[in-house]
Amino acid sequence: MQKEFARNVLFTGAGFTKNFGGLLAKEMWSQISNNTKVQAHSRIRHLLLHDFDYESIYFHVMTGDYTDQEKKSINEAILLIKDLIIYAENGHLETMLHIQ
Repeated sequence: MQKEFARNVLFTGAGFTKNFGGLLAKEMWSQISNNTKVQAHSRIRHLLLHDFDYESIYFHVMTGDYTDQEKKSINEAILLIKDLIIYAENGHLETMLHIQ
């Protein structure tokens, strides 16, 4: 199933959801960095090792000279984290983190 996205995306910041079971920025970075689809792309791995601001990395990949597959991988990693936050609201975050 293909998902449709708005042209503009608002990142409220990882701290916004922490009180609701979400992740802090360093935890977001870690989840992205450890994502197997992201790990398959050396250029994204290189970015992650030199920039710990996941929003900056996302912007760089999505607007830069990256392949469609690289863009898809970083986007899917962000969507997975969104799903983790939704699960966290229902008290399932610890279970999901161990599954990944």
